[in-house]
Amino acid sequence: MISVSEVQTVEPSVFKSDLQRKVYAAFRELQIPFERVDNEPAITMEDCIAINERLQLSATPAAGEDDHSDIAGMRVLVAEDNDINWEIFNTL
Repeated sequence: MISVSEVQTVEPSVFKSDLQRKVYAAFRELQIPFERVDNEPAITMEDCIAINERLQLSATPAAGEDDHSDIAGMRVLVAEDNDINWEIFNTL
């Protein structure tokens, strides 16, 4: 089973990559609150489920999330280990 830290609401004290630094800089600049966990690489769906459970994320949309015209108030999972994830996040 994957090891997943407790939920944190502060930036990591040490960034693992420039990409991770950019994500947290964007959160700061845009004043976006976030929750994060530290974990080993998620390899299996069971690993992803463990991360979702720790963050109390649901696989089903919350009420009002079916209208995608406005993303304000939506919870979004951002994995800061992949350039394409940065491109999507930066576009939003």
